[in-house]
Amino acid sequence: MAKRILLIEDDPSSQLLYRNRLADVGHEVVSVDTGAMGLMEARGSEFDLFLVDVDLGSGIDGLEVCRRLKGVPELVGIPVVLISGQVRGAGDLHRGYEAGCQAFLKKGDSTLVEDTVRAMLRVKSLQDDLATQNHLLEEQNRRLQEAHARGADLEHALIESESRSLSSGSTSRPDGILMVDADGICRLADRGARHLFGAGLEGKHLAALIPGSGLEAVVRDTRNEPQDYRFESSDLSGRPSRSITASVFPMLPSSSMDEGGLRVVALFDRDFGRLAAELSSEGPLFDTSGGELGMLREAARVVYRPSALIGESSAIRQIRGRIPGLASSSKPVWIQGDAGTERSLLARLLHYSGDRIGSFVPVDCASMSPQVLEREIRGYARDAFPEAGVDRPGLLLRARGGTLFIDNAEALESGLILELEQVATKGVARRLGSKSVERVDARICIATSTKLGEDLVDRFGRFGAVELVLPPLNERLEDVERLARTYIDSSYSPLLDLSPEAVSTLSEHSWPGNLAELSQCMESAARSASGHWIEVSDLPPPLAAIHTRSNKNTEIPSLIPVSAPQAEPVSYLEYNDEEDGPLLKHFEKKALLFALHQTGWDKLGAAKLAGVGKSTFYRKLKTHGIK
Repeated sequence: MAKRILLIEDDPSSQLLYRNRLADVGHEVVSVDTGAMGLMEARGSEFDLFLVDVDLGSGIDGLEVCRRLKGVPELVGIPVVLISGQVRGAGDLHRGYEAGCQAFLKKGDSTLVEDTVRAMLRVKSLQDDLATQNHLLEEQNRRLQEAHARGADLEHALIESESRSLSSGSTSRPDGILMVDADGICRLADRGARHLFGAGLEGKHLAALIPGSGLEAVVRDTRNEPQDYRFESSDLSGRPSRSITASVFPMLPSSSMDEGGLRVVALFDRDFGRLAAELSSEGPLFDTSGGELGMLREAARVVYRPSALIGESSAIRQIRGRIPGLASSSKPVWIQGDAGTERSLLARLLHYSGDRIGSFVPVDCASMSPQVLEREIRGYARDAFPEAGVDRPGLLLRARGGTLFIDNAEALESGLILELEQVATKGVARRLGSKSVERVDARICIATSTKLGEDLVDRFGRFGAVELVLPPLNERLEDVERLARTYIDSSYSPLLDLSPEAVSTLSEHSWPGNLAELSQCMESAARSASGHWIEVSDLPPPLAAIHTRSNKNTEIPSLIPVSAPQAEPVSYLEYNDEEDGPLLKHFEKKALLFALHQTGWDKLGAAKLAGVGKSTFYRKLKTHGIK
């Protein structure tokens, strides 16, 4: 592609030489013979490269021309090549580079002209690409800021309309959401859109979904700026016609999507009052999540399925089996578990496994002062306290149609517990400073530790909540190996695996930090691993020390004499040579106990001493009930 080059050269023969050489390779050359004329030309036209003679005959010299070119913001990115017939040393080069040039050419030597120009034009091209990328990023940032502002405006409008009657017909949140590609094909549809236009929207063209509306043309033409479009939907499949406003928002193209990018179509039913009356018997079907789009919620439902609660211990299997039934209920839930047992995960599973269309709103009581916490949860009326200049709904109202998850609820003060009890039992709440109560359609899910005083147990018991108790990890050690491998596969590398020694060491740790500690341990070990195996040496020092202590007890199991000093017997196991009868299973159990006893309860060492494989040894332990 031809480039425009400005040549500032006072020698006619040199001008002719450079013009011909550069024209031969397809470039357009504009030449002037003074620095002043060159600066005027540079400001008045677009160029890709400046060639400037250092020793111009009159007026300003080439170095000053270079400085002035670099002082113009619009020209600073265009490379400057200085031409000099007398470069007397490093000092001359230094002055040229200090003036802002990118390269030097020796006058009279035409061998490097094409190579130098080609290199400088390549630099200019890279700079142009970078500028384009920066412009795209700035444009993307601008759109994100505008989208954020629109979302804030939408949420503000929702807040202002919360206290209005549904029959007023005024709403500022979408009644449905469609995700449509550049060809007009519906990719995703939320529940509200399916109610407006019927089921099975995904994969169909807008022209077929809403014939005669013209919406498909608006979606196709929306490329840079959002557009609003009003249309009447015809009677489809027994559904009444509606007056719809569609707000179409373009998204930036992605390599994983079509070249034109996707469009988010927010649907607003202008006959909202009539629609609300039709749906009143079915419960709220509208998106009340504020910032949560239907497509994100559907993605969350895929992630937060009951199977995300990992483990095969009896307690975990029991909780996992109860999730579907509890998810379809609106009863309050009280999750009890020590820190690190993933109480928040269980709360999200209960929310997303059901069909609640509101938000999952979490709040951590331990991170706020009691006064701030009460204001956040309950909200407040104007003038409720000196700083309350406007009415502000609390998290209870923001979670309408969804779930309010209150973690570390033992930090709640008694007055707020009473208010939450009213929500849980009667479905009403009162803002701070307000004389009237408001209807609250939010499920209350509280989480506490298992170590509560009798007073708190009694208070939370009045909620009428379903209680779920998450066991600490040291009570479900059979799940440690699977949990550890899950953390490695999902977060780090599916090519990594745990060595048998590492698995044994993990199973012997008490895990006071529960699943959070195990996750951090796997993160640290995955970073330390140098091959495809996570070895004991990759584990954090406290766990590696467990393995070291076990080795000191075992040494070489096959060489430990029978008469070696015995360890202290374990209180819950009776080991007596004369107690059992001559049945084979009794002798097998005694052999297992003997091997464990001799190796200090190192199960790998005991398996070697017994002369059986690790899997067989573990199976025998389970058969005989030896833990």
